[in-house]
Amino acid sequence: MPEVLSERLALRLADIHGKIGSETPEDIQLKDEIMRLVAVRVGGTAARDFTAGLLDSTTESVRLGALEAVGATGAVRGGAVTERALALARSEDVPDELKPAVLRRFLGRKAEPEIQALFESELSPAALKACAVALQDFHKPELMKGILSRLQAAG
Repeated sequence: MPEVLSERLALRLADIHGKIGSETPEDIQLKDEIMRLVAVRVGGTAARDFTAGLLDSTTESVRLGALEAVGATGAVRGGAVTERALALARSEDVPDELKPAVLRRFLGRKAEPEIQALFESELSPAALKACAVALQDFHKPELMKGILSRLQAAG
């Protein structure tokens, strides 16, 4: 998509997002779909600014939805988005199952020690699975024995 078009689209979608209320489940779902569309598919400066604003939201569901979206392949990153996403991923306010994908997406191979430390802590089954997937993505055979042992021990 040409840069000018993606900027205009992101700005227009952000404007629509701001005008939709949050009273009904349909409104909330539409806002969530717009947020994911802008964060993952549109790209550009306006999309990054919009997404960074959502990561700063005072509404927990908006903040977590934006964090989950930026953890996806192809989502916007860089600048304020990276800074805010990493700060959230390292905070206690975010469910552990979201952390590995975000850390891996923004830190790349440098995320391995953080994900490994998280994997070795007390986790829910969903968080354990998310850590195992993120660690497997490093393609290091020496990690596999520890991953399998931990998963077997957890049941």
